[in-house]
Amino acid sequence: MSNIDVILDPESLQQHKTEKRFRYNAYFVSSLRLTGFLMLSLAVALHNIILTPAISSDTTILFFLVSLGYGVTAWLIIYFFYNSVRRFDLGDLFLLTDVFLHLLAIYCSGGTHSFLIILLITRVADQAATNFRRVLFFTHYSLLCYLLFLLYLNHVEHRMINWPVEWTKLLLIYIFNLYLSFTAKTAEYLRTLNQSAIRRAKEELVLRKETEEKLKRKHIRLQNAFAEIKVL
Repeated sequence: MSNIDVILDPESLQQHKTEKRFRYNAYFVSSLRLTGFLMLSLAVALHNIILTPAISSDTTILFFLVSLGYGVTAWLIIYFFYNSVRRFDLGDLFLLTDVFLHLLAIYCSGGTHSFLIILLITRVADQAATNFRRVLFFTHYSLLCYLLFLLYLNHVEHRMINWPVEWTKLLLIYIFNLYLSFTAKTAEYLRTLNQSAIRRAKEELVLRKETEEKLKRKHIRLQNAFAEIKVL
């Protein structure tokens, strides 16, 4: 079967998409997640050594172990259960839970005094190549999680929160994330144009293939008719 046949056949195309999504989530995203959290552990360690030396090294080690365990667990779950879970996408689920590890990194590096608050931008930035609605969702989701994090610090651990400062942080990050959302909208528009061109090309290929099949059948009928005339 040629590559064109595989692309044009609906069942083969759907199977190809499913396999592609599995490979993308089980290998590329999972390895990138594990590498990212190992790098984040290094960032937490440097932050605590240089900027917040009062924080115990045990906290840094604990974050490293938690992030390593989370990355490996996420990879194993996606690898073994991605195709069996039909009701939702496991890859998308872990994109949501990753944000809690970002909050843990902020917590382990000083909480409201941590410079790692920029992590609230990373989830939005790495989704910029998807679509506008998805990026806009993570824009609000990340900030909502951080707001809940502040409420936890305030009401559970009874820490003093400088709310004017925190609201200013949230506003600045929200503005930047909105900018990323609109850049994603531009990329989505260009991608839609490319997809439309590809779809039209596929339709033309299907039409050409159907025309060729009709011509072949007509040619065979003419050959048979000619053979009968020769016999007569």
